[in-house]
Amino acid sequence: MDAMDWAVLVLRIALGVVFVAHGYPKLFTFGPRKTGEMFGRMGLPAPTLSALLSGLAEFVGGLCLIIGLLTPLAAIVLAVNTAVALHVSRTRLNKPFLTSDRPGWDFDLTLVGMAVTLILVGGGRLAVDRLLGFF
Repeated sequence: MDAMDWAVLVLRIALGVVFVAHGYPKLFTFGPRKTGEMFGRMGLPAPTLSALLSGLAEFVGGLCLIIGLLTPLAAIVLAVNTAVALHVSRTRLNKPFLTSDRPGWDFDLTLVGMAVTLILVGGGRLAVDRLLGFF
């Protein structure tokens, strides 16, 4: 194993933990209904369904990244989900790229870039994908 194997592992785990942490409240703390109310105020279509799908994508996709299961597929779902969040941040919430008083869309862009990296390189040698012969 080389440094690249360890780098991909660190990237997978770090990104997975972030997504699990963002998906968990959508599903379990606030739930899809309450999260859907917030999504509705942002003008998203089918807000409760959107909240449920976003929460599932983040929570399950994040877990998949952490263990390295179906890594490229999970990363595609997460990149698309986060790209939608980035679009909403820019067009409906008018968030700037960087700001000192509230989150900007720089974080979303970073997450999309990290997910695209995993789409391109896969889960690496230290992933369940490798053990199962996927990717």
